[in-house]
Amino acid sequence: MLSHRPHERTLAAIRRWDPLAWILLSHGVAMSLAGETASPLLVSTLSVALAVSRLALGWWGRHDVTRIQFARSLVSIVLAYAVLVVDGGVESPFFFWVLLILGWQVLDLPQRLFRYLGFTAIAAYLIVVLITVELTAPALFRASLLAAFVFVLSLGRWMLDIREAEVARLDEVVKGIMNDAPLAVAVFDHDRETLLYANAAAHSIGIASLDDMAHLLLEEENRTGPVTTLADLVMGAGFRRSTVRAYRHIREGSTYRIGYHPRMVDGAPPIVVVYGLVDDEPGTMTWTDQ
Repeated sequence: MLSHRPHERTLAAIRRWDPLAWILLSHGVAMSLAGETASPLLVSTLSVALAVSRLALGWWGRHDVTRIQFARSLVSIVLAYAVLVVDGGVESPFFFWVLLILGWQVLDLPQRLFRYLGFTAIAAYLIVVLITVELTAPALFRASLLAAFVFVLSLGRWMLDIREAEVARLDEVVKGIMNDAPLAVAVFDHDRETLLYANAAAHSIGIASLDDMAHLLLEEENRTGPVTTLADLVMGAGFRRSTVRAYRHIREGSTYRIGYHPRMVDGAPPIVVVYGLVDDEPGTMTWTDQ
């Protein structure tokens, strides 16, 4: 599999630029400017400190994502509760910051570390209640809802981890089978250029990139007109079922039988699957397009 895909670069950019930091900063500054806080200057200062710390840790943690993400989460929780304290207590609308931070970090942190973060958030809430002397029934009910929120997020992450583990196991099985099979398989994304998967046989035959495929020429009896390459066919193919085509290498040598199959995938961008086999004895191999 490829190690650098577009979506991985996008996720890395999201971690570095951290939309949550900008959301919390905007909310804190806007509330302060509108005079809706008990201490506008302190709230603005803490909002800036929270945003800067998240962005700084995001850039610093590009090579150690897990530990830095956990540290960033703890710093965010502490600063969010500090805003609650200076704004009067747990009745402050800034309480939603804690929920936003938990909801965001459950996507990034491993399940075990998120549980630690959830316990920290609950304990910090109770400490804020004691500091602000708000030991009232609504405050305690809010604490129970916070605990329930952490539990639901943890449960959802646990279910997601189980599904991802099953998919990863199946992926390893399929990759093992495809690498051992005498069949070349290359899978391209809908742009026809981004390689999603290619086994060793695909690299060997030359169907793992459009540049390699440019060296394969179409074999057709009674062919007229210019030679069409496999790369041209794949680039121009519509997303529908296609018949198997026969190709040979541009140099003298083995004959290859290549098939390409553009496919629509439910809930995902289309893909193009390119298959290949080597004809050791031309004319003896058969291919059934199912």
